[in-house]
Amino acid sequence: MLRYLLILLFLPSCAYRFSTLDRDLPGGYTEVAVPVFENMTMEPGIETEFTNAFIRELSRSKKINLLNSGEAPVKIVGKIETLQFVPGSPLTKKDIGSLPEGSILTADYRVLITMTLEMVRESDRAVLWKGRFQGERRYSAPRVGNAQLNSVNPLYNHSSRINTINLIAQDMMLEAHNQLTETF
Repeated sequence: MLRYLLILLFLPSCAYRFSTLDRDLPGGYTEVAVPVFENMTMEPGIETEFTNAFIRELSRSKKINLLNSGEAPVKIVGKIETLQFVPGSPLTKKDIGSLPEGSILTADYRVLITMTLEMVRESDRAVLWKGRFQGERRYSAPRVGNAQLNSVNPLYNHSSRINTINLIAQDMMLEAHNQLTETF
């Protein structure tokens, strides 16, 4: 019994924290601006999804106030640098059965994204924190000859790409928030 009491007494003093409510920005800043991220890729519109995903992560904090650009002492600037769609494993005629001889289709695509974030002090443009992030997910390619998933509908491939990018944005911005607000 005494052993359990001692464990309970020392547990709150553990260096690890189970909550993100008390995490701070570098330098102890509590007010920050997040302008729309820069999109260096050829995929239009993904910068808003990444920016919104990051703002959602920051807004969950009880200590960080989001302000407009120019009103906050620091800003977090993001740049989406690369976006790649890499074909995955191929499907052949024996996999599908109704393709012409020698046909090869892709079964899935890997989506790879690289981006950087910087926390910049407005007064002197000093970079207070910088992070580089990479995200990856797969999505199924449209398939010819499958009644449920037919590639003659280009909306399937487009919506799968956008949905996959949005999921990567959520994952990457959660990681970015966690690294930005780390307190050891």
